[in-house]
Amino acid sequence: LCSSIMDEKYLDHLCSSIRDDKYLVHLCSSIKDDKYLVHLCSSIKDDKYLVHLCTSIKDDKYLVHLCSSINDDKYLVHLCSSINDDKYFVHVCSSIKDDTYLVHLCSSIKDDKYLVHLCSSIKDDKYLVHLCSTIKDDKYLVHLCSTINDDKYLVHLCSSIKDDKYIVHLCSSIKDDKYLVHLCTSIKDDKYFVHVCSSIKGDNDLVYLHKG
Repeated sequence: LCSSIMDEKYLDHLCSSIRDDKYLVHLCSSIKDDKYLVHLCSSIKDDKYLVHLCTSIKDDKYLVHLCSSINDDKYLVHLCSSINDDKYFVHVCSSIKDDTYLVHLCSSIKDDKYLVHLCSSIKDDKYLVHLCSTIKDDKYLVHLCSTINDDKYLVHLCSSIKDDKYIVHLCSSIKDDKYLVHLCTSIKDDKYFVHVCSSIKGDNDLVYLHKG
């Protein structure tokens, strides 16, 4: 009967009286206006039904608004796959707490700048390193590397940077001289090499490099 109702505000009113989530979801699929759909989603308690319902929403901004009500990372990840606009996608991803889900999501982003923005939510350096390998543009890669706390991961990442000037920029984040020395050996251009060496604090390491 409900599917015959033309005015969505009445449909909205009716949905609120339904106790069973699966019927509510089935009914909601008749609603064409996203703002009513968003309003209705708030009455669904079970994440799997909420996700199922959200996929009917066509406007990403409403989808983002809804994501904030989902507490389970795996449902949030499943829902993100319905978002077509990268900027909304990144915004939603920021509410995911588990790095493994975040990494899984990053693989669907095509634009480096959004990928970098999303990666900044990842807390474990090993996942961050794994993700860096998907970035093609040095300037975005360098921007991302600056969020890495462990020097050994930072050194590992430098090997994927092709342009010396970006390596120099990145080296400034490295705290331990032995890693900085290791990096200098990969720099081909003397002027950048000298610039990086100036960041080394230990004389022994500097002498070692000079001999090399």
